[in-house]
This record gives sequence, structure tokens and C-alpha cells, in this order.
Amino acid sequence: MFCDKCNGMLRKKKVKGKFETYCPRCKDASAFKTYTPENEFEDLKEWKSSPTKIPYFPYENIRDGQKQFIEDVALAIEERKTLVAYAPTGIGKTVGVLVPAIEMALETGKKILFLTSKQSQHKIAIETIRLIKARYGTKITAVDIVNKQDMCPRDISSEYHVVFNALCRIEQKNKTCRYHTTKVNGLDRKIRTSILHVDELKGLASSSGVCPHRAAVEAGAGANIIICDYNYVFYSHVSATMLKMLELELKDCIIIVDEAHNLPDRIRSHNSMEMTVNRLEEAMSEARRDKVMVRQISLIRTGLGKLLDRVEDGNEMLILQDDFVFIIENSLSQTLDGKCNIDDFVKKLMIIGDKKLADGTSSAAFDLSRFIEGFIMEHPSMIRVISRKDKSKIFFRLLDPSGVSAKIFNDAYASILMSGTLHPTKMYADILGLTGKDSILGNYRSPFPPENRPVYAITDVSTLYRQRSKEMYMKIAKNIKTASDEVSGNIAVFFPSYNIQWEVVQAIEELGCSKELLVETRKSSKGEKESMLRHLRKLQFMGGGMLLGVMAGSLSEGIDYRDNLLGCVIIVGLPLAPPSLEQTQLEYYYDRKFGLGKGKEYGYTSPAMNKVMQGMGRCIRSETDRAVVMLMDLRYGDGKYRSYFPKEIKIKRPDNLKRELKEFYSAR
Repeated sequence: MFCDKCNGMLRKKKVKGKFETYCPRCKDASAFKTYTPENEFEDLKEWKSSPTKIPYFPYENIRDGQKQFIEDVALAIEERKTLVAYAPTGIGKTVGVLVPAIEMALETGKKILFLTSKQSQHKIAIETIRLIKARYGTKITAVDIVNKQDMCPRDISSEYHVVFNALCRIEQKNKTCRYHTTKVNGLDRKIRTSILHVDELKGLASSSGVCPHRAAVEAGAGANIIICDYNYVFYSHVSATMLKMLELELKDCIIIVDEAHNLPDRIRSHNSMEMTVNRLEEAMSEARRDKVMVRQISLIRTGLGKLLDRVEDGNEMLILQDDFVFIIENSLSQTLDGKCNIDDFVKKLMIIGDKKLADGTSSAAFDLSRFIEGFIMEHPSMIRVISRKDKSKIFFRLLDPSGVSAKIFNDAYASILMSGTLHPTKMYADILGLTGKDSILGNYRSPFPPENRPVYAITDVSTLYRQRSKEMYMKIAKNIKTASDEVSGNIAVFFPSYNIQWEVVQAIEELGCSKELLVETRKSSKGEKESMLRHLRKLQFMGGGMLLGVMAGSLSEGIDYRDNLLGCVIIVGLPLAPPSLEQTQLEYYYDRKFGLGKGKEYGYTSPAMNKVMQGMGRCIRSETDRAVVMLMDLRYGDGKYRSYFPKEIKIKRPDNLKRELKEFYSAR
């Protein structure tokens, strides 16, 4: 609801057991009215039947659920809280979060950090800001920034990322990069006010002979909105530099995290690393001109070998931080350079690594320096493991991302976390440390008609390890072929692993399939995947094709299949994490932190179901799209697993799959 006088968004507060609304702008008593569910219903009808009055809203009409989302975002920002929002595809979450955030930012002078890992979402955010600016003529400014390597116009951008970073750093220092030495000279203002997608920004800066990343950062220092990756805020060695360059303090930032279901794993992976015996030998080779360094690394390798001898083939073992630190310190003390400490040793490794990187190749010495720095880092949820499973290695993993995320969200002015699969919201709030009175959990219904996406559970098959067999793979293939025969358009099939995918593809080819198979493999490059998608668009009107990939891969999460590109999505099995010491420790950690049973829920089952929902969501991208989802595994008939789905997803077992598919697609 909005104020009749100033059109500002009204706020709700409880007075004597009833909710009343008030306008924080004019605080006029005439703006107050008692809130009831009936008022809200009438208000919603008005919004749906007439042009919207929401400030900065760029469209004429509002979608179901979007209005409540906008109000909750505004409330979270006004009260300096964090909103954890399950916002299904179709609710219009990008415009829904930007509209109130822009209004608040312009009123308070705060900056908006829109964080997303997908460049496609960068473009959607930029287009939304352009619409708002075009319609309202606001002085809003925005800058789109991705990593320096993707923005670099030079040939070195195709190098391995560690090599690129070293080459870029060296050429900046030596002033041999013509793009870096050219001053921005007013280009930053043009970038801010033009609202450019990163590709457009890169073209403009390159044509002016200016480093695009440098130009974007200088422009970002004066912008209202900065669109960038998670690492600008959540990776300590990046954020400290970037926030300073952007002239930002978290206390003055409204943080928006898009696709926030990815954030816990992104934080964990950034604080994890491994080191193998082979990599140590490569580091020795790089240090061959320094006999003392060679000796020190050789002794570390020997010490690591002794640790590995304590572990049987195919097994893993937890070790203490002191175990590896002792090996390093003991190795350093046994050489002529016995006074060398760990910090000095790491610096020497970095110097050797920089020289190797400058030659355009990766550096094992540099990797070893980073590994030692990470391994000795103090963190209560860090585990350190010695492993002889797939290869002999030592590694460390961060189990609990809240040690990183909680402080950041606490320091920020306000935060919005949103995703179409951020479900259950309480679990994500717990994992990221967003508990207590400063957090709001928001759950919103999809505006898409449920009849446009029937969900069938095919429970006569299973990918349980003990039930895998040639006969089972053939049974799965027959169900897929039944769908293929009835679906005139494209089908996407997502598997829990490449191994299971390979077995089922063999069975499909043995049965024969009228659709052309487009198969993702472990080695499929980004270019090959893009080529498959282009071909899939051609096949859409030629009887359709069948795209086969894995859950949690780029085809099942990172692609927006617009214009009903997929007529059916088939999920085969559950992508549950394989047994490992790390998995056991994660579940044990969450059991201790959140209560018995939460370890399995938070660390095992729910992450797998999130990947399933990501795959399911590929087929319905607008209110007019129609598609069938098939969940193939006996566990989808189990109430325990069904309980992980949002309430609006109704799963049914087909009486006759072939007939029901025929009826659905003939009703177009």
C-alpha cells in the first residue's frame, strides 16, 4: 500500500493488537489506516487491474507475489535487516528487489551492491535499471563489473587465470600495458550515466585505449549501484582491495545476493585447497636454482610421504593443523638456512612463482605458498585431511561459511538474499549465520499456473547404488523414450553423475530414439555447450532434440531456457554427495551446531534436493510456457524426500504415463 499524498510506500506497525500503516515520508495522520486481510485483498485487486503506483516500478501491472516481495524488501532495508527470500522463477525478483532498493538508496545516500555470479543476470539487472531510469528520469547511476581477466581486451586474457593475474600485475608494475597507462579522463562519468552492460563497457573503454576493468572501478566509485561477483565482498583478499578502490564501506551498502543458494558453497570452495606429492616435485623443479629451497621442499615432500604412509590405499584420515606445520618447520630447520621461518619461506615461494608465471605458465611454487597460507589459517570449522583415495594428497576444507558471511551481513546497512530455490529459508539462514531478530524469512508463491507444469514421479526405477544394473539403466531409458515419443519439442535429461548418464545414454542408443541426442561430457567446453544450445533452438521446430547433462552442472543451473525451449525436463535419481570423510565431518559439525538430525538434513539431503529443483526450474520461464517434469526414482514416492519441495509443487504418480503425456501436449 502507498501514501495518497506523496506516493511513498506505507509501512506497517502493530498498535494495540492491530496492524496500522503509516507513511515514513510525510507522517500525515490521514495516511494511517487499519490493515486487515480484506484491505490487503482489495488493494491487490486494485494493483492488478490498474497501472501500478509503486515508485520506480517500470511496468504497468504487478505480478502475484511481487508486491509482497517489494514491501518486504523495503521493510528489511528501512529496518536495516536481512531478508532471506525464496522467490520462485516468474515472481520478477530482479525488478522486485531493485525498485525498493533504489528508492531507499536515493533517499538515504546508500550504495547498492548487486552480487551475482552469472553474466546473464548482470544483463537482466542492467536492463531493469535502464527501464527505471528511462521511465522516471532519475539520476540513478550504475556500473557493471566482472573479473579483470574477462574484461581484458588483450591476448593474455586467454591464459590460465593465475598466469593472467601474474602477467597483468607485472605489466602494470613495469608500465608496459598501454591500456593501464592511459588515464580514464572523464570516461568514468560516461560509464556511470550510460548504464552499460559489461560487454558494452569493455567496448567503450577499449576503443578509448583504457583498461576496461580500471575504468569500471573508477566509475563504480561514484555510482549508486555496482553489479559484480560474490568475490568482491566475500573473498577477503579481493574485497579488501576492491571495496577500497570503489570507495565503499559495508555500513553504507545495501547488499543484494542473487542466486543466493550458491553462496555457502562459494565461500567454502574459496577457503579450500589441496596439495599433492607431484605438485611438490614440480615446485622443487621450479626452485632448482636455489639449492636450499630445493632441499626444504624435498624434506616437506618426505614428511608428507610419511603422513601418507599412515593411511591405507583408498582411505582418508583427519590430521591436526600442527601435523603439517611441524613438517614444514622441521624441514626448514634442517637446512643451512635454518633461521628461515614459515613466513619467509612463503615469500620466497611467491618470488619463484612470480617468475614462472611471468613466463606464461602456471606455478607449483606459487600454489604451494597459497596452500601453506590457507592451511595454517585459524578457523574452528576447518578440517585438514590426508587422503589416498583418487590420488595422494593433503587438503583443507572450510565446513561452516557463516564465519565469513555473518560478519559481512552484520556490517552491511541491509541485505537481501534471494533465489528461486532458496528453500527452506530457515536452513540457509542458519548456514549463513543469519539468525535472530535482524533476519526476515520470506517465502513467495510462483505466479505461474501450476497446471502448466505437471510433475510426475516415476517410482519403478532407482539410482540407488545397490540397485544399479544394466537392466535398471535400460528401464530408465525406456521411460525416457516414452517421453521422447510424446513430446514434440525439446527434452532435457539431468543425471546425478556422468557415469550414470553414460550408462543410460548407451541404453537409449540401443533402444533407438527419434530425437537427436546432445550429450554433455566432463570435457565439454563452454563453447561446446553454447553450440549445443544453439543447435537445440534449431531442433525445437524440427521435432525436438534431447539434451543430456548432470545436475549442478551449467546446463541444469546456469542457463535460461527462454521461449519454452524445453517442453519437458526429466530428473534421473538424486544427486546425493558420495561417501567421504569430508561429508561425514560436515554432517557431524551441523549435528553439533544445530541439533541431532540437522547434519543429514543441512549437509546431505537438502543440498541434493536444491540441485533437483534447479533442474526442474529450467523449463518454465514465463507464464505462457508449458512443460512436464518427470522425477525418476523410487525415492520421489517417499514422503521424506517430497517434504523438501515447496508446498506449491504437487507431485503425482501417473496412472498411464504415455496417455497422460499425450493428453497434456495435445491440449496446447
